[in-house]
Amino acid sequence: MGLIFTTERGLPMRQETYRRQFLALLRRAGVDPKDVTPHTFRHTATSHLVDAGVPLGTISDLLGHVDLTMLVKNYRHSTSSKVTGHVAALDGVLAANSGQARSENE
Repeated sequence: MGLIFTTERGLPMRQETYRRQFLALLRRAGVDPKDVTPHTFRHTATSHLVDAGVPLGTISDLLGHVDLTMLVKNYRHSTSSKVTGHVAALDGVLAANSGQARSENE
C-alpha cells in the first residue's frame, strides 16, 4: 500500500492520531504549529530534489502529479537560483575566453 505513517501493527494511521502526534512533535521541537503543516515537509523535500538536479519528470511522478505544470509553477524559485549560478559560470568562461583572445591578438 506504500504507507508512510502507520500504527505499530502496520495499519493505516487514523487522521486524528496522526494530527495529534504531529502537533506533539512540533511542540517538543519548539515550533509553532501555525508555521508548519504536513504539506511543508512535502514542499521542502521537493525543493531539495529540484536543487539536487533530480529530473522534473521523476519528481512529478513521485508527487503523483499528472504533468509538470504544477511542479514548474510552484518550484521555479528553486531552479531560478541554479540558473543564476549557471549564468555566472558562463560569464566567467566568456570573460576568460575574451581575455585569452585579446592576448593572442596583441
